[in-house]
Amino acid sequence: MVYQVITLVANGLKSTLTRLSGVFVAIFCVASVVFLFISVLSMLAGFSKTMSRTGQEDVAVIMRSGALSEVNSVLNVSDLPAMLAHPEIASEGDTKLASGQFYLVVELAKKNGQAVNVPMRGIEHEETALHPDFVLSAGRMFTRGTTEIVVGTAASGQFAGLELGNTVNIQGANWTVVGLFDDGGNVYESEIWADLQTMQAVFQHQDTLQSLRVKLTSPAVFDSYKAAIQGDPRFDLQVERETDYFSSHGSGLITLVQKTVDPLAMLMMVGAIFAALNATYASISTRMTEIATLRALGFTDGAMSLAVLLEAILVSLIGGLIGIGVSYLIVDGFLFSTMNGEAFSQLVFRFNVTPIIVAQGIAMALAIGLLSGLLPAWLAIRTPLHIALRKA
Repeated sequence: MVYQVITLVANGLKSTLTRLSGVFVAIFCVASVVFLFISVLSMLAGFSKTMSRTGQEDVAVIMRSGALSEVNSVLNVSDLPAMLAHPEIASEGDTKLASGQFYLVVELAKKNGQAVNVPMRGIEHEETALHPDFVLSAGRMFTRGTTEIVVGTAASGQFAGLELGNTVNIQGANWTVVGLFDDGGNVYESEIWADLQTMQAVFQHQDTLQSLRVKLTSPAVFDSYKAAIQGDPRFDLQVERETDYFSSHGSGLITLVQKTVDPLAMLMMVGAIFAALNATYASISTRMTEIATLRALGFTDGAMSLAVLLEAILVSLIGGLIGIGVSYLIVDGFLFSTMNGEAFSQLVFRFNVTPIIVAQGIAMALAIGLLSGLLPAWLAIRTPLHIALRKA
């Protein structure tokens, strides 16, 4: 039977020269479906990777109670000393490792000209102690008291005017880009950072902040610090681990994409199955006399149907591998920005084609080949010999 299957598959492949157009259409459809499927999954994987890289277990984020994000939180500067008077907060000498955050979204343009909201964050110099992966990739840190800014490399690559050395007008003030920074590929690389007090003065909010970040002595003391802050009757605040804060922000978009991927994949698969089915059916129709002759010579129905299935799977697999190859060349590492709904601003991340996604693409191609080959395989062995031979 193995010999018969090999012989039948070889004959089928030789006959492709007479039906190249149909085979090409099938391969193109499968390649397109796998490419789109991998693109969607790699977008989700890139977004999830960016969110998962953001935050530290030993960093707490303090905001107004009920605030969904920093953009709709307000803290009073006068309350900060009381928030920092806790032994759970780490120190360097006499300096508490904490940073007030002035956070807002500003309107800039993407490099394609589209106007979008970009996050801008006023920080204290202690902020860099809260980011173990922070590194200046170009230029220098901003000078306190000036309208200088440092920009995340993702933001610089996606938004116009944020290249090193440029001056950009933000809500009536001119800000000079003096440095570009990396932060381990996380959300912060989508932001613009400036001096906290300068931003408060420029935007006339000297008495308020949006949040406070504090570095704790260890992740284990988070619960006690949270209980102390949220239990203080002077405040109406909420405390979250930095990791949990960003994880909750990404969950909405991840869930939405996941709910969209499955029906979209099924719809694309149906189209590819019909294209591959048409190509396989055309192959069987043009070779019906040949198949009938081989059956008359003793080739078994099992070998015949298996050969047709393998031929359909092989064509589909070729299309799938082409789709995967194009995905690696075009999609993997592609810089993309989308609206982070809860923060009302753009989040920049890179598509990430992972080995698991590649395996899913191959599985999809194999499934398309199998499903598109079942009916032709049944047709090849169900057509009576006298009818098939009569077509000669």
